[in-house]
Parts: sequence; structure tokens; C-alpha cells
Amino acid sequence: MLVANDLPNQLAFTTIRCPPARGTGGAAPGSTLEPLVEFNGDPTSVERARPVHKYARLMSSTPSSTDRLTFRPWRSEDVDAILEIYSDPVAMRFVGDGRPLTRDACLTWLEVTARNHEQRGYGMLAMVDRAGDRPDDRILGCGGIVHPNQQSEPEVKYAIRRSHWGRGIATEAVAAILDHGRDALGLRRIIATSDPANAASHQVLEKNGLLRIEDRIEDDGSLTVVHAIDFGCFRPER
Repeated sequence: MLVANDLPNQLAFTTIRCPPARGTGGAAPGSTLEPLVEFNGDPTSVERARPVHKYARLMSSTPSSTDRLTFRPWRSEDVDAILEIYSDPVAMRFVGDGRPLTRDACLTWLEVTARNHEQRGYGMLAMVDRAGDRPDDRILGCGGIVHPNQQSEPEVKYAIRRSHWGRGIATEAVAAILDHGRDALGLRRIIATSDPANAASHQVLEKNGLLRIEDRIEDDGSLTVVHAIDFGCFRPER
């Protein structure tokens, strides 16, 4: 329910919900149920037994590299990079209950993320700076398509290190993830949800062609801004 941005005074987390193609009525034909768990940046956010399409493992892929970013699966030694993102109280103010995560919680995030990616063929990935000779030392954030909170529809998320806000990284990452969802995963429509106060996040989404379609009231009374893009419509040049 959080949308990221690339401006220094706003949050750098995003959530983009990707509903199934129209007419599927929930689980896609050929889906199976697997006992999976999704850690969604919030220790209380888990997913179990979501439908997994029979072709998921055949679609193992990553978004295409951008001018500055390469996407790769996570490794256990990446925990310090994740901790830098999720232990930052400024970055976490729109995430879950707003509390930073511990190192143990970040290790759990890495473990479950790796398992989900192996089982599904997609998931959260490390976003690495392409410049220089040692890319593993330059993780700028994470992004990918996940299924938090037991939801059946895929959801695209990203998070950027606060040290790299204000450089257009979020806009660049969202563009690559949207393209991957459309071209590699076959998604027809993608929505994004964000906090109403996160104006910079709305700018990132709108730069990528998403339109604000709804201000949704959640069960707890909080408000969520919903953006959407239909891939049958015009996609702006970047």
C-alpha cells in the first residue's frame, strides 16, 4: 500500500498491485496451491497458499537492465543492504506500522524472498548500480513482483536507499518493472497504491503513465490512493 518516489524529502517505497487478466475469475487456469509465505517489508505481512500458475517456473526472468540499474536475485550476504533500507526510520514512515525492521527480520525477508523467487520464477530482486567494477557492493534498492497478505493478484514493489533519493532511480526502476510485468509476465493492467501524503510518489507513477483513479477507504479507516495503467493504452516515452 506504499508507493515510492525518487525525491529526497519523500518515501522511497512502492506498491503496485497487478490484477489478473479480465475474465480469469481469480486463480488462472492450470494454477496450483503451494504453501508459500511472503514477507512484505512488514513483519506482520505474510502470504500462504496462493495460486501459482503452472508456467511460473518457466518464466524465471528479471527486468531488463536500465541505464543505471541491473536486477538480480538476492544473496544471504546482501542483508546489510536490506538493513540499510528497512531500518531507516525516515524511509519506513509509510511502511506497515512505521517501525524500522531489525537485522533478524531482514534475514527472514531475504530467506523467504529467495524461496518465493525459486518457486515462482519471479519476486523481489536486488537493484544494482551498473557503474564501476564491483556491482555487489552497490545495491541501490530492491524491486519486483510479489503477493503479500495472501492476495491472489501479483503486486509490484520497490524500495530505494535514501542515500540515492532525488536522482530519478525510482522512476527508472518502476519503468523497468512495469515493462517486465507486461512483456515477460503477460500482465494487462497494473495498479499502484500509495499514501495520500506521498505526492512525490504520485509523480513517479504518473511519469510512467499511471492515472489516479480512486481514493480508497481501507478497513482500518485509512485512505489509499490508487493509480492504474492499462497496457492497451498509450504508454508515454521516457
